[in-house]
Amino acid sequence: FAIDGLKKYGFTRQANEMFNKMLDHAAGFTGSDPLYENYNPLTGEGLNTPFFSWSAAHLLMLLCEQDKGDEK
Repeated sequence: FAIDGLKKYGFTRQANEMFNKMLDHAAGFTGSDPLYENYNPLTGEGLNTPFFSWSAAHLLMLLCEQDKGDEK
C-alpha cells in the first residue's frame, strides 16, 4: 500500500526503490521460500503464516503495475 501511495503522490523514484528493496530482501519474494503473511521491516524475515495468498496476490498486483510503467 505504501508503494502505491508513493506513486499516486508523485514519488515514483522512491516507490520503485522501495519495491526493489522489497523484492531483494523479503524472504520468499525470490527463490523457492514461501511468501509470508507479514515481514520484519528491518530484516525481511518472514513472520507468521507461510504460503499466504494475499501476499502473493499483492506481489502479482505490484508486478503488473511495474510492467504497465515499463510500457509508458
